[in-house]
Amino acid sequence: MRLEPSDQTTIADLIKRSMAQATQQFYDAFADDIVVMIHQGYTNNILHNPRLVMYKMMGRTRNGITIEKGTERKISGVINVMKYQGYIKNHWTIDTTRSINTYNSFDGKKDGLNTLADSFYLDRWKNQPMKIILMCEASGYLGVIKNIADDFRVPYVPAKGDMSVQLKMEVAYSITEPTIILYYGDYDKKGIQIPKTIEGDIRAINPDADFTLVRMFLNEDHIIEYGLDIDSKGQVQLEQLEENIAINMSKEYIRGIIDEDAWNACIDEERSIRQQLTKEAELCV
Repeated sequence: MRLEPSDQTTIADLIKRSMAQATQQFYDAFADDIVVMIHQGYTNNILHNPRLVMYKMMGRTRNGITIEKGTERKISGVINVMKYQGYIKNHWTIDTTRSINTYNSFDGKKDGLNTLADSFYLDRWKNQPMKIILMCEASGYLGVIKNIADDFRVPYVPAKGDMSVQLKMEVAYSITEPTIILYYGDYDKKGIQIPKTIEGDIRAINPDADFTLVRMFLNEDHIIEYGLDIDSKGQVQLEQLEENIAINMSKEYIRGIIDEDAWNACIDEERSIRQQLTKEAELCV
């Protein structure tokens, strides 16, 4: 049955709906802080979602209202209102649970060549001693992981708790060369056990997989060094860690693995091929 679109709904209706989720008082207290945080994150290639915003603003008080656990839904409402109002662009944030699958198409040969020139990459890991996979349990931190992955063009896996069998099998059979899995998760009983289970399951699925799983974050020493608050259950969420700490330490770790000469040679070859593609595009009519 074909569903007829409603001609009744307006942007004002959408704002009203999201404002009901946020509440006017919460919006008035934190909207300015939230838009600044999200815009700064986008500028620095660290996409935020409501959960990350919540943990970064935890304990902040405005107009007698305090950000605490459980305010993620209200923060989501504020973000949605500000998107409808045009203060936040949709691509400034990241949705860790949903995406649209699309397919590339071009206006013609020239457009195709220009697009390819702009996005052409060789496999920079082809001549490296190890491959890298990033794996993140904490959904709010996925934009941080993407920042690291983009820099080194490595795959990243949104584990979001214990991974499905489907995803574990995909990871297991993708490991065809020596690989290091860098794992990012919460510091709690479940968060410590999950990577152990994932590692054991991957080895059972593919006994030939040659990999080492390194718990990059969050570890006990990080909690002590950076003074992270521990809740009444002895738990610390990864989102409590300032994102640039994880980004800088991860990038330093990965650079220590890379064969720099092979990496730079690959980048030089990429640049040469992009120039050739651009010249070919200029010849198209």
